[in-house]
Amino acid sequence: MRRSMLILSLAAVFVLTAGCIGLVGPDPKVVQDSAIRDISLAKGLVYNVNAEIRNDGRDGDVTVTARLIDEEKGFTRDEVSV
Repeated sequence: MRRSMLILSLAAVFVLTAGCIGLVGPDPKVVQDSAIRDISLAKGLVYNVNAEIRNDGRDGDVTVTARLIDEEKGFTRDEVSV
């Protein structure tokens, strides 16, 4: 597996709070992340990404965006928001 192709920068996970500002809202932190590259005959190159995010703040809604970044080529391979 080429590690340079699989650089998952979940440190670059952007957590945006919805409707909450500063210390009074959620304070999400990435606790653990991983990515596994696989090749599927039907889908081609597939990445299975897992992330554990802990809230160190108060209750509230957040949007989490994960980006799979190819640092070798300098572009975002894929991006998902939930």
